[in-house]
Amino acid sequence: MPCCFLGFGGNVGNVAATFASALGELGRNDERIHVVRTSSIYRTAAVGENAGGEFLNAVVEIETELTPLNLLACLQSIETALGRTREVHWGPRPLDIDLLLYGSEVVEEPELQVPHPAMWYRRFVLDPLAEIAADVVHPVFGVTIGQLRQRMLFRPLRLRIACREGAQRDHLIAELSRRFAEVQVELIPSELSTGGTTLMTHVRINPLDDECRTGQITLGDPKGVPVLIPADDDGGVAFLSAVIASATDQPAIVAGSFLA
Repeated sequence: MPCCFLGFGGNVGNVAATFASALGELGRNDERIHVVRTSSIYRTAAVGENAGGEFLNAVVEIETELTPLNLLACLQSIETALGRTREVHWGPRPLDIDLLLYGSEVVEEPELQVPHPAMWYRRFVLDPLAEIAADVVHPVFGVTIGQLRQRMLFRPLRLRIACREGAQRDHLIAELSRRFAEVQVELIPSELSTGGTTLMTHVRINPLDDECRTGQITLGDPKGVPVLIPADDDGGVAFLSAVIASATDQPAIVAGSFLA
């Protein structure tokens, strides 16, 4: 059976108890799911203006005979049963379950991308995942989870962004530099645009260049984070601030494994 990793998160109610309930539901919901182990529970900073207070996060390793899409449907039913609603994007929530890895498979469906497209820079995913799966290889990047986490520890954290020339570039540099003193921002010229939007083709953290220090893990050309930003919004500052906050957070263990 494929070995899969799930990311648990929440910041509403007794989150640790909700995690335990979700763990119990995994086995009861479908006998084709077997829980193998869990990470510790970590306290992490909330990301985004609407996210609310601090989160608890953890990672669960499972084995399953379910297909990725059937597993996703199962996880969403557990979220709903335990009080998850989706009125506010990135809003407060009692439970969020993300399918991070499904064996070594790469899934590109409208409703599901695996590996999770943001897991490679989010400390609230990488820290608990590295605790129990440091040697697992990311099937797209070809490096281990432990190496991905290690990339987030170097300072300054270098952020390379594709962006059109003009006022947006100046605005991004000024705002991101003001908000994050430990981050070095490089904007790469890009002329890609569509209609009333600006397409930022990728975001790369600590990209390969001549200044990489000995021992720093680099990826030749990570997929990064594609961003489509409306022309009348803040120029991408809010989204990129969330990316940087996720990459520079310092998660803290608050409880051990919650597997009974």
